[in-house]
Amino acid sequence: MRPSPLAALAVMALLLSGCGSGASDESDQASPTSAPKAEWSDWIELDAPMAIMAATADYAVLSETGEPNLAVYDRSGKELWTLPEPQDFRPDLPSATIASNGESVFVVEQKALTAFDWSTGKQQWAFDFAEFGECVLPADVSLLTSRLTEAVGTGGTLVLNANAAESSYDRLPQSCFGEITSDFKDVDVLVGIDAKTGEKKWSQADNLNHKQLDAALSLDGRFVDRVVTNKLPIYLERTEIGTGKKKRARLMLDEWGYSFPDPVFMSDMGQDEFAIDLGGNGFVLTQVEKWTESVDDAKSFPPGDADPCEVDVSTSRSGIQYCLEAPNGEGDYRSKLVRGLAADGTPAPVTTPITDAPWTAAGPTNVPTDPETSGPGIFGIDPIAPRDGADPLIGLPGKDAPLQGINLASGEVEWTVPGKPGNYAEYASYVPPTGEFVTSMGGEIVGIDATSGEETWREPAPFDGASPMSAQGPFVLVRSEDAGRSVLRTVEVAK
Repeated sequence: MRPSPLAALAVMALLLSGCGSGASDESDQASPTSAPKAEWSDWIELDAPMAIMAATADYAVLSETGEPNLAVYDRSGKELWTLPEPQDFRPDLPSATIASNGESVFVVEQKALTAFDWSTGKQQWAFDFAEFGECVLPADVSLLTSRLTEAVGTGGTLVLNANAAESSYDRLPQSCFGEITSDFKDVDVLVGIDAKTGEKKWSQADNLNHKQLDAALSLDGRFVDRVVTNKLPIYLERTEIGTGKKKRARLMLDEWGYSFPDPVFMSDMGQDEFAIDLGGNGFVLTQVEKWTESVDDAKSFPPGDADPCEVDVSTSRSGIQYCLEAPNGEGDYRSKLVRGLAADGTPAPVTTPITDAPWTAAGPTNVPTDPETSGPGIFGIDPIAPRDGADPLIGLPGKDAPLQGINLASGEVEWTVPGKPGNYAEYASYVPPTGEFVTSMGGEIVGIDATSGEETWREPAPFDGASPMSAQGPFVLVRSEDAGRSVLRTVEVAK
């Protein structure tokens, strides 16, 4: 997830990742997409507070909290091999330096992007940042990733982005600039890398005199979108990941009080519509009616009374995209399904107009608002359960129930978990192998069937006090900073 000032109403939600059961007859309920018979392992002790950075069905990358110490573990909790220290590692934003697919773990090292085999740690290939040339510093190269298509973009293409900060110019050779502005050199700013071989598939150049204000993959993972300028005007550039072909639209942001070189933050809302945050000047909505190889103006207008939920879109690990604004302290959720899944499990087209209002649902009361006590991801790292033949479900704490299952398309509450008001579920995440939400609740770790809302298991929490929990694939991890350790458990699927 990329941090953005637009997320003021949904800080905790961005890091996502009745008084009875309330469930109807099971025959009327759609089943989660993947819920074969599965069994949980015993808790496995780990000797440091850790978090899950990436996972497959058999392996997980774990990092020591706040430290660039990363290693791959198997289902038994055995450490198999250690990863090299990533460049500028940020545990709150691992996708800037780490990505993965079913075959490889990709690490942005100090001078190269390197691929490693999940099971053995053997290096598969390395792309040396020296290939960008002398006018790009390795420290200015980053990896653009998305949860869609196994986090590496469409067609198995990794995208590297070189964005030189002005502070880097003093460390570049004078030959990069020449005597006057028109002498500034062109450099590669985007490079598409074949995820299987590490070979360069395409590159896109830009002039050092142009400033990149923001860059990210599009919602569907098919494009790289960049906001760039050589002072004014400002352009929105869209590059197709599969081919490297570029199109543009002009943003007339100066009309809305923007002054170069203030930072800009861009959010793709789908359907060629974007929210552009102008910092102290608020944000404007931009609609691109036509992408061209030359220039065509995009329509920009202030949001006014409209506050589109799509300003901050999250992507579940199953590929479902949604927006969610969580209550700050207490209040209502605002949420909306942006993109579901087609029958074959691939992302469906975005068809819901942005002008359609999001649904609302009552949220919990007495939620801590201090980040020091509430912790990131309190409402769940990945709380979305896909369902065969039905709309997906989102598991969120309720006003009068610790957890409620809400239809992500309609906002209808389909089931609630009984419990005392104020005793809300934390860190609820969907675990595909079991079809359960696993959550921390009242000093216990609880499994909740995502179809019926019925409790499937309950155990005492392994630590006293706040114990952040993370889950990916078949791995669930609970850590304690005070105890200086973690526990891990995995799911074994019956064959």
